[in-house]
Amino acid sequence: ERAPTLKFSDESSISVAASRKRLLFKASRQFDTTASQFLPTLRVKVVEVIDINGTVKHIKDLRAKATTDRDELEAKLWTEIKNSSFSMLVVSAYMLCAVCTLLRIQLHILGRSLHKKYEADGKEEDLQLDGEKFRLLIEGTYKHLFGAGLRALTERVKSVVATSMAEWSVKEKLHVE
Repeated sequence: ERAPTLKFSDESSISVAASRKRLLFKASRQFDTTASQFLPTLRVKVVEVIDINGTVKHIKDLRAKATTDRDELEAKLWTEIKNSSFSMLVVSAYMLCAVCTLLRIQLHILGRSLHKKYEADGKEEDLQLDGEKFRLLIEGTYKHLFGAGLRALTERVKSVVATSMAEWSVKEKLHVE
């Protein structure tokens, strides 16, 4: 048997492959840049939705005053902190994965549409991932994700955590500074 004949690519398919490679590299760089901009926003939004600072302040105030039902109220506040902390952990991990996955998918979709445009036009100067189309795509998606989506996820996680962690109590008195 004879080995199959090798076929060499013509010059146009090499330039298409090079263009695709440049687009993937741009998408990767754009992902890193955009993700690094979203992570601080994600942190702020999660803390806005799940805030334990008020509860910690309430415990400090409660300890400063001598009341008869202090121990019972303090135990209730610690349970609230426990549930909020676990909720924050789960919501943060889930949202981080969601943001990174969604951003990567959006960049690849946008890169593919730009590549198709390049194949049709042949103009490489139009291959910009940071244009108006990119901005609109990102803004629309993340307004929902960091707004109503985050609040809905948080409410669901809080209810599941409260149910799952109901039997586990904070038994030791912790020092709050």
